[in-house]
Amino acid sequence: MLHHLRKRHWASISPVILFISALSPLNAEEGKVPLSMEKLYHLRIDATQRPDESLKKIRDLLLPLKKNHPHYVELLLIQARLYLLSGAYPEAENLLQESEKLAVAYLHAEQLAETHCMWAVFYRKKGDPARALEHLQTAAETRRKLGETSNWPFQRLVESGCYWELGQMDEAMQSLTEGLAFCEKHPDDYDYYPDLLNQAGNIYFLLKRYPQAIEYYRKALKIVTEERPNLFLKAALLGNLGEVYAIVGDHNSAMKYNAASLELEEEMGNISGVAYSHRTLATSYLDMGNLDAAQENAEKSLELQRRLNNSWGIGYGLQLLGEIAYRKAQYEDAENYLLEAIELSRKHHALENLRSSYRSLAKIYEGQKSYFLALNTYKAYREIDQEILNEANQRNINELEVFYKTEQKEQQILRMKGEKELQDAQLEAERNRQVALILGIAGLTMLTGLTFYLYLTKRKSNRRTLLQKQALEKANQVLRQVDQEKNDFLNIAAHDIYSPLSSVVALMQHLESTCTDATRKRQLEQAEDASMRVLHLVRSLLDTGRIEAGLIGTEIQPTDVAELVEQVFSRRIQQAEGHTMRLSFSKPPTLPKVKADPTALSQVLENLLGNALKYSPNGAEIIVSAKVKEKHMLIDISNPGIPIPNDKIQRVFDKFARLGDRKASTGKAYGLGLFIVKTLTERMGGTVYCLPDQEDKIVFRLQLNLA
Repeated sequence: MLHHLRKRHWASISPVILFISALSPLNAEEGKVPLSMEKLYHLRIDATQRPDESLKKIRDLLLPLKKNHPHYVELLLIQARLYLLSGAYPEAENLLQESEKLAVAYLHAEQLAETHCMWAVFYRKKGDPARALEHLQTAAETRRKLGETSNWPFQRLVESGCYWELGQMDEAMQSLTEGLAFCEKHPDDYDYYPDLLNQAGNIYFLLKRYPQAIEYYRKALKIVTEERPNLFLKAALLGNLGEVYAIVGDHNSAMKYNAASLELEEEMGNISGVAYSHRTLATSYLDMGNLDAAQENAEKSLELQRRLNNSWGIGYGLQLLGEIAYRKAQYEDAENYLLEAIELSRKHHALENLRSSYRSLAKIYEGQKSYFLALNTYKAYREIDQEILNEANQRNINELEVFYKTEQKEQQILRMKGEKELQDAQLEAERNRQVALILGIAGLTMLTGLTFYLYLTKRKSNRRTLLQKQALEKANQVLRQVDQEKNDFLNIAAHDIYSPLSSVVALMQHLESTCTDATRKRQLEQAEDASMRVLHLVRSLLDTGRIEAGLIGTEIQPTDVAELVEQVFSRRIQQAEGHTMRLSFSKPPTLPKVKADPTALSQVLENLLGNALKYSPNGAEIIVSAKVKEKHMLIDISNPGIPIPNDKIQRVFDKFARLGDRKASTGKAYGLGLFIVKTLTERMGGTVYCLPDQEDKIVFRLQLNLA
């Protein structure tokens, strides 16, 4: 896994001071200019999006200002940030030294704290997070004297990143939670709330809690798109979303977000952002198996990171190129890339990249049967992994999440306490009523006593039934949890199997195309067929997991059914000819478009046609027909074979259900294809069913709305 998106987050940080209260426009003749909080905020945003223009504007604003004015230091810090973004570290260092000197000389406490925070950003970019923390501690001491009026969100944002890079995840989460709580307690249109939301998404990403990461990224993206336009942070968020979708296997969404991020970064001329976008695109291409495109984008990213002298980015680029070279079976190049990445990561204490590099290197040694080296490398990988996310850190993170919601929980507890007191009073009243009733019927006849005895017996039975029901519900809850853990395990296992298995299939296809020995070629074909069946099962498991997790969306648009059918035929014609089968498509001269998602509908047709090929005898004809009925289009997929019994028709679309034991079957079924067909069809507003009472054939019908 490639944990590099956190580095992008810091591109959105700027040193503008938010603690500016009751500022009135001042006369330029007095050496001051009207710099309100709003103007400073927009100057911060413009500085990241139009650096050259902003640099000139800052210099013009500095001219009438005296050096003892607080805004003078603030403008110097914005200028230093611009130099940091462009990789001009000596110029940035000179400006920070001047800012610190002026803040100390003229007793500007807030500006001094901001300068120390910018020193922390400077040393983080230089690969020295420990020294960055020293400046942050100095800044925090100054801010405590200023109280809640100080710019705490910026402080917590930089702290979180430094702790992160040092592997201190509990401290990172604590700083982030305190920053979010401050922003929610003191809402401000010019604070760092979207930056902190982005950072929260990054932490959930590291914890592999991808739905929560996507939620935080989208919330921040909505703010910077609709409420506070910020192209720089928007580009970072688009890249982060692209990486998350790539990891969960939604490559279409990943490519869409990554391409949008790259376009924005190139438009702004942000070299570090362009380097990051090329890297995320390389990751997506790698997951999709397009190794040449992955290598091209990874090399562009590494070249830009070297120009910026960004040791973190260089380490991540080397690790990615090592992974690509490994996939290409260029083991010597892969080993060289990864060893250089490990050396650089150890030097700068980049634990996440160090972990990924060790893992990839271990796979190389294992593939070369250098088991001693592989074992030692795996041990190093596990040590780093334990250092990054040990059990104590995870426990502290969970405690911090609870702390962050304390106020809401306390209110809920108070409400529950009031309800409990009311329930106790009602129970006490009920007990008193029963005592009075018993005293009142003490003198009644034996029949009345027997009736009362029966009442108590029934009440006891009801209580026993209630306890059994509660125990059953608890057992069902445990079973649901076990089932969810089983599904999570299957999804993780399928994801980890998919990439290496794809490489195995590609290798066998290459060997088959170059093999001249007939016997060996036949053996390779048999091995390829077996591998493709396993690959199909893994792909189906991944699709099922993404559908159930709600990670696969549908974009409804006018769709040409005839074009999709022809595309599916072209992909299946070789399989059909291998079993002397014929594929035919029957349709009227003009066929209107339907409302559907082209990708989802293509997968539905692919699965239905695959089932028809699988359950048809050799030499059979498989017919796909389409016709219009009122406001719908009916698409039938028909193949000869043993009809499905009417009592099983309703269950064929269940997960892991099978069409039955058919002698004509040309392959194994896993009971996932029709489940995926039904789910995707219903998401497009359509229906799918199997026609009953068919003689010697099976007919599945799709009903879709016309566009």
